[in-house]
Amino acid sequence: MPSKYNNFKVLITKITRGIHKVEEAEMQQINLKSQHISCLYYLSLGKSLRAKDIVDEYLEDKGQVSRSLDYLETNGYILCDSNAPKRYNAYYSLTEKGKKIASYVGKKIDEIVQKVAGFLSDDERKVMYKCMNKISTNLDDII
Repeated sequence: MPSKYNNFKVLITKITRGIHKVEEAEMQQINLKSQHISCLYYLSLGKSLRAKDIVDEYLEDKGQVSRSLDYLETNGYILCDSNAPKRYNAYYSLTEKGKKIASYVGKKIDEIVQKVAGFLSDDERKVMYKCMNKISTNLDDII
């Protein structure tokens, strides 16, 4: 019989892997990868961000963010306000091309969330997020 720990860990891992697989499948159509989605999404929230902000606020991997921002800038999705070789503290913003793709990505995210969790009522969703936040807080306290 699986332990509570094993059940919890396997479910979290399956959800995370599932999200990445869906992201990869959807983004192949527009020559982007899963890791690019996060940067585009965060920048689409309406403000310029530094790589440092994306890493710190959204708990993304520093190297992955750096590579994603480089790819997105090289391909005309974002602009950087600095020409410095180390741009970790420079601000990035979406270009018009980036805004269009970010809008598409946002709609795709909404569609997928609806397909995956649309069966939950608003109250069930609130309870789910409340529980997830409590688990996250408890883990932070342990760490």
